[in-house]
Amino acid sequence: MLRRWEYARELLLMPCTQVTAAAALLVTYAALLAHSATQHSPTHLEPAFLAAGVSHWQLGRFELYRVNPPFPRMVAALPVLASGCKTDWTNYVDRPGSRAEFTVGQDFMRINGARSATLLIYARWAGILFAVVGGIAAYCWANDMYGEGAGLLSLLLWVLEPNLMAHAELVTPDCACWSLGVIAGYAYWSWLARPSTFTALLAGVALGMAQLTKLTWISLYAIWPIIWITTCYLERRSSLPECRANRHFGRSAVQMACILATSLYVTNCGYCFEGVGRPLGSFSFVSTLLATPDAGGSLGNRFSATAFAILPVPLPEQYVLGFDTQLRDFERFPVASYLRGEWKHGGWWYYYLYGMFVKLPVGLLVMCVGISVHRLIAWKSSRSKRCTDYPVVITVLAIVTVVSIPRSFALHLRYVFPAVALIVVFCGQWALIWRRVPEFASFHSAATVLCARLICVACIADMCMENAISYPNQLSYFNWASGGSRAGWRHLLGSSFDWGQDIVGVEAALKKSCHFATGPPFEVPVVTFEHFPNAALNSNLRIMPLSEAITSMMRQPDGTRVIVVFIDFAMHQYEGILQLTDAIRCACPDQSLGMPVVEQYGTFVVIQFPMPGSMHGESHDEE
Repeated sequence: MLRRWEYARELLLMPCTQVTAAAALLVTYAALLAHSATQHSPTHLEPAFLAAGVSHWQLGRFELYRVNPPFPRMVAALPVLASGCKTDWTNYVDRPGSRAEFTVGQDFMRINGARSATLLIYARWAGILFAVVGGIAAYCWANDMYGEGAGLLSLLLWVLEPNLMAHAELVTPDCACWSLGVIAGYAYWSWLARPSTFTALLAGVALGMAQLTKLTWISLYAIWPIIWITTCYLERRSSLPECRANRHFGRSAVQMACILATSLYVTNCGYCFEGVGRPLGSFSFVSTLLATPDAGGSLGNRFSATAFAILPVPLPEQYVLGFDTQLRDFERFPVASYLRGEWKHGGWWYYYLYGMFVKLPVGLLVMCVGISVHRLIAWKSSRSKRCTDYPVVITVLAIVTVVSIPRSFALHLRYVFPAVALIVVFCGQWALIWRRVPEFASFHSAATVLCARLICVACIADMCMENAISYPNQLSYFNWASGGSRAGWRHLLGSSFDWGQDIVGVEAALKKSCHFATGPPFEVPVVTFEHFPNAALNSNLRIMPLSEAITSMMRQPDGTRVIVVFIDFAMHQYEGILQLTDAIRCACPDQSLGMPVVEQYGTFVVIQFPMPGSMHGESHDEE
């Protein structure tokens, strides 16, 4: 039996076996994402994101959605343009701080009607490329950093992580952000491990491409120099002669400057050098940090009357204005934040840490904590190594810190998912427990190794189970320790739970709960935050305000009235489902509604009001 086990282990660690397994994982992953992309309605940002991408190609301008760089949405727009689409630029406006992409996105959905859902699926399929490329980078980086087997484990975690999978199917910048972030991190780590002009150029190109996905990675211009200084310090103190001889500080500094300059050039290429070199004092800013209010109290430039006004800005015009607009949104965010039933204007410093605790799979959390504890214990033996995984750790901590600093709101947990992608790479070193390596010498007792292996297998099994149960609804996924997806709204709302993705699932739920398939074709009122026109639904569903929905409630043959309300709307407007049902009963014109029956399906509830005196009337608490 032991010989068979050793043979199986050696077979699994063979490079050809790993490559075959990795290819199979990626093909399966892409197929699951392609199917999942067809199962969800447009989320709140997708129409605006797609319309902005189309505008970049058709108009050659980058004003729409400038709070994020254009590369991901231009990729998403390619199959949409190839298949043909209608456009309406009537509401395209360009003024400082404007967010016209949302109105233009609505117009795009309206003018394309029911076909807009198909166009969105095409755009989603194009974005799957980012998820696959990111998985390949995670595989290669973990293999290079930790050795054979680690890459395959990291890729497996990449495929199984529900939150990464949820956003990989959407037409948003998030998947491209963390995928190209992993590529940039790998390229930079390779330069640290094997410094040369060639690896420096590769790192610069990768950093520039990451800058073209999301403004999150602007933080790398501060993080990477810190990592470089840390590396130089550790290598000068290293007892290994090859570490001291391998890096010349002056040559290393020149290569670091080359990385930053190359990244700047690539970023400018992504914007076709539009507005590069514009004087700093000529911009009209809207954020408190960059603007000095004029007589109107809305615009200004705090640098216009200083010596810095004539300095040329080596960045694209829309990149700078997008950064300023994003700052303004962070400073004066109009929507209240929600955490565990509490609403307030502003955020919580622990919001993202808490969100990771309830949204990340328990298996991944256990693996991350376990390997972190081991790394702390084994620090003395690992610090002499020439280049270990401290760049990953520093980047993860920096990302979590940066996104936690803005206290004007706490709404989107997806802001911290670039750190989750790096955690997946970091956890790949669990594969080392299957091999006898010097770094794990202190854990080589038979009982300890067996326990560690069992924990690793249990964590992977947990992630497989949770992913299978939540598929294809990973966007509203919460781990079992927090109560699962049905209780997700008790912890977080917004894009972490309901982003409008379940509207296409309403009809299926009605067929189960209200016998929707029988009788005449009722028009069902749906109450949510409107994010695309009714013309795009191509069904009997109609999105409408609550007041209109109350008078339009679907009547079943037995007199029961039915209304569909999304939980996010109920929590925003009435702070609970029970309060909402009471408001509906009070607002009903004829005051003849019985006690409600509330059934939850994903991120929405189907509320049935039986006729008074019906035996089926039953009051349900919030669930």
